[in-house]
Amino acid sequence: MSQQKPGWYRDPQGDASKLRYWDGSQWTNNLKATGKGWTLGIIALILSLVGPLLLLLFNLYPDKLAICFFLHFPAIIAGFILGIVSLVKSNKRSRFNAFGFAATIISSIALIFTVSLFLFLMLMGETPIDVMAENFSSLIK
Repeated sequence: MSQQKPGWYRDPQGDASKLRYWDGSQWTNNLKATGKGWTLGIIALILSLVGPLLLLLFNLYPDKLAICFFLHFPAIIAGFILGIVSLVKSNKRSRFNAFGFAATIISSIALIFTVSLFLFLMLMGETPIDVMAENFSSLIK
């Protein structure tokens, strides 16, 4: 490695989440985080928060924001899946990803709520499609 230019490189001592400084002749004790790994957790957290927000917007303005009803479930599912992937990736690096963990918990709660809501509507004799049809028909009138 002596021909390598001085700079920040992946830590050769095994921690893939850290960069270690090579001064041109030897490794120093200077370490810094790579900054990778948190991005996926943050995206997952945002999606898991956007899903319930879309459902709330639909409930507040069903005649104007009907598309929110269809978009909330994929956002929750994507937040859950990305949260799990983020946790698995951070586990491989032997570190905890708080964003991925929060995304997984929030999207799990939102998923349970959404499925419970759908089941409740179906037990009441309505399907989410019927509810949407009512909102669209009132919009057309």
